[in-house]
Amino acid sequence: MDGHDFDIENDAVLAKMLAVGAPLTLKTYLEFAFLGNPPEGIEEDAEFLASVPDVILENSRFKM
Repeated sequence: MDGHDFDIENDAVLAKMLAVGAPLTLKTYLEFAFLGNPPEGIEEDAEFLASVPDVILENSRFKM
């Protein structure tokens, strides 16, 4: 099993994003995770970012 499969099985937000064909970016992840109302500054919160699947962070590196 690769890391991507592990993330899908353990992250409902990522699974939903994949199911609907959403872009795998941090911006989109935040919209899904917080139902369109992410808290201000959450994208800079190290504790939160540690819980975000690697595939999201990797795809977002140059797309923020």
